[in-house]
Amino acid sequence: MSNTNRPVEEHSRAVRDRWNRYMRGEFDPWNLPPHTPRADDRMLAAMEYCAYQLGEINQQLGRLMDLTEELRDDRR
Repeated sequence: MSNTNRPVEEHSRAVRDRWNRYMRGEFDPWNLPPHTPRADDRMLAAMEYCAYQLGEINQQLGRLMDLTEELRDDRR
């Protein structure tokens, strides 16, 4: 990794961390960055939030299914 990419990578990491904190919290359509005041932007943010939460649920259900299958296989 070269030093010239470090500021870009740190910025990318900061943006990703801020986005993850936003997505993991409770959704508040009025608590959006200042550049998203319009109703359609709030709707887009709500849909992105829902998609993220559904992805998280999907991952957790996948892990639960894996554990269930392991338990079932162990009992046989």
